[in-house]
Amino acid sequence: TGNLSHTRDSILSGFSTYQNRVNLLKKLDLTTYSYFSPLQIHTDIIIEVNQSNKNNGFYDKSNANEGDGCITKDQGILLVTTWADCVPVIFYEFNKNIIASVHSGWKSTYKQIVNKTVDKIIEMGGSLDSLLVAIGPAIKNCCYEVGSEFLSYFKGYDECFIYKEEKLFFDPSLAVYKQLIDIGVKKENIDLSNLCTKCFDKPNFFSFRKDPVNFEGQGAFIALKRI
Repeated sequence: TGNLSHTRDSILSGFSTYQNRVNLLKKLDLTTYSYFSPLQIHTDIIIEVNQSNKNNGFYDKSNANEGDGCITKDQGILLVTTWADCVPVIFYEFNKNIIASVHSGWKSTYKQIVNKTVDKIIEMGGSLDSLLVAIGPAIKNCCYEVGSEFLSYFKGYDECFIYKEEKLFFDPSLAVYKQLIDIGVKKENIDLSNLCTKCFDKPNFFSFRKDPVNFEGQGAFIALKRI
């Protein structure tokens, strides 16, 4: 469908960002559903979505809520976050029917946004035992070179770092996975993608590190089906 991000222009698809969102709903056969998309600013803010704000951020960013996660118990609302190298994370608590979509860049990962999302799910009546999590494609430590300051930001995350030719590389997806495991999410309930958005080319993901000028934003989304 092309770019879905509030902060990037649609270049490759030939359609406006709004039209790309309309096309997404059509392709999913969800044209009667609402579409919520936050204005992502690399925070740990999680927005609870309900009938009063369910279409915020659909037409443009003028009424989008600032934050990097969105959560709801309401049916018929597509929760959409966007990314281009950052870590997309989807949550589904199948006992209480709670869903969330999270954009976890390194700053949000440092602020433990996924842990706070789990806390919110539990506050809304959910349980770790019935929580499923999908960690989507993101840049990996094959390609994500970082500065030495990351070692202080992510102390205890040794498995997320590798050195290549005296350069330091970081795996943000693995850091998110570690955070989820550490707070008690079951290993068998986490699906961790091994695809790198920069170097994997089938499909060809949008990637800031690959094309910092013309990159766009793909979407990670989930909805509760109307019944």
